[in-house]
Amino acid sequence: MKQRELEQTQADVWFMMCEVWFIETYTTCFGFKHPFSLLNLKHMLFIPVLIIYFFFLFDLNAFGQKHWGLLELALSALSGLLITLSTSI
Repeated sequence: MKQRELEQTQADVWFMMCEVWFIETYTTCFGFKHPFSLLNLKHMLFIPVLIIYFFFLFDLNAFGQKHWGLLELALSALSGLLITLSTSI
């Protein structure tokens, strides 16, 4: 039981870290801190890929059902950014 709780805690910590990276990156790139540019889009690709990587790095059961929304968000953000990059090149 302790091992299961530890896995869930680790998964929750990674979820929160990815969520913070998501918010900071998107507010920096789409906010008024930096101009919107192709370079910002390339840097933004890193965040969804990182989230997807850590999602599959952990045992999917450790994430539980509450984290599936994060994977969907990362996949949709990644596909949207790839479409934007491909049309702007």
